[in-house]
Amino acid sequence: MPNTLLVYNPVAGRYPSRMLTERAARVLQQYGWGVEIETTTGGSHIQSLARQAV
Repeated sequence: MPNTLLVYNPVAGRYPSRMLTERAARVLQQYGWGVEIETTTGGSHIQSLARQAV
C-alpha cells in the first residue's frame, strides 16, 4: 500500500484548504493509499515536514 503525506496551509489561498485536503485524502484512501494530513503555516515548517516525509 503506498503512503503519502498531504500538507496544507490553512491561511494560504482563497479556498477552504482543510476541506479540500480531506477530500483528496478520502479519494486516495479509496484507492488503497495510506494518508496522513499535516497543517503548516510557513516555509521552514514545510521544509521540515518534507525532510521527515522522505
